[in-house]
Amino acid sequence: GPFVLSSGWLIVIVFVLADDRIKQASLRYFTIAFAVTLVPGIVVLALSALGIDVPWHAVAAKRFDFDILLGNTPGYYRGYLGSVVLNDQVVTIGRGAIFRLQAMYDEPGVVGTFCALLLAANEMRIRRHPFNAILLVGGLLSLSMAFYVIMFCYCLLRRPLAALVVAGSALGIVLLTPLANASIVQLYFLGRVTLNGGRFLADNRVTGLFT
Repeated sequence: GPFVLSSGWLIVIVFVLADDRIKQASLRYFTIAFAVTLVPGIVVLALSALGIDVPWHAVAAKRFDFDILLGNTPGYYRGYLGSVVLNDQVVTIGRGAIFRLQAMYDEPGVVGTFCALLLAANEMRIRRHPFNAILLVGGLLSLSMAFYVIMFCYCLLRRPLAALVVAGSALGIVLLTPLANASIVQLYFLGRVTLNGGRFLADNRVTGLFT
């Protein structure tokens, strides 16, 4: 058939051929725009954790139609002002509730992956760079395995000893203390890692709603 150049590929080609100043400006503006989209979700998560009831409404999505075919109750998003949350990702703690940050995107992994890549592209400059600070907070709150792996690899290349010490300490605290039995740790971390055939397998999606 005839060769068709999509608009997406055209944008990529133009960007690759563009002047370095345009590339730097594009990265800066995209970083700012993406960071801004995280703010409503971070605010909602903070208020929910403090036990403040934030109004929401159920939002259906095509991706949940498979649940109906299996005869299961279909999942849905909790729609907040400027953000959404998967209904099965909300964990009640006392009067409050916490969940993985996913902002306005379809899953938390999107937040974590973009935050990690943008932070790496911006060389992890946090001081005097408030939007990078938002990306760091957003990535951590997304509890995305992709975020932690990309950040670990980046830090391992820049400061290998510090990266190994911090990662080893964090794993030790989680695995060798009562934290390992906490429901949050099991759901968001340990429950996503399995041993199969002598290999560790990690699931970055954490929920059956994505199967």
